[in-house]
Amino acid sequence: MQEREYYVPVEDVWNIMDNKYKALVIIEKEARRIFHINPQSDENPVILAMRRFINGELEYEEEEEKG
Repeated sequence: MQEREYYVPVEDVWNIMDNKYKALVIIEKEARRIFHINPQSDENPVILAMRRFINGELEYEEEEEKG
């Protein structure tokens, strides 16, 4: 049986993307998607989304800055 992770260092997220706001929005959207797929899951959807982000499993588009 696989042991669950209950903590993901947020520094791991910042190492991937400098813009903290964008990183959190991406993770939040994935966490909502995970929750809507399986709301009865014992695992925390935010932790799952953070792990997927850190492992490069999420697809997202970089927006060009307007200005």
